[in-house]
Amino acid sequence: MGALEQPRPVQPGWLALLDEPAEFREAFVFGAAQPAAPADDRLTPAPDPGEDALARAFADGEAAGRAAAEAEAEAAAARQRALRLAFRTI
Repeated sequence: MGALEQPRPVQPGWLALLDEPAEFREAFVFGAAQPAAPADDRLTPAPDPGEDALARAFADGEAAGRAAAEAEAEAAAARQRALRLAFRTI
């Protein structure tokens, strides 16, 4: 008669990973690729128009920030040229 297999005690949290096979631990820790879900349009959420508007506003803000930085650099260069011209004429 074979010995009955004793159930493993349940470890709390991450200690439970120590009892699992190495492949499982690596998949859990390194985030192995999840199996592809079946294509079902009912499960795919509709795009949120608010997110699109937010992304456009963010991109517009970035473009405006870059344009302002370029305008400031051009103004600084113009001031520099004006100062050089003023000191040459003195």
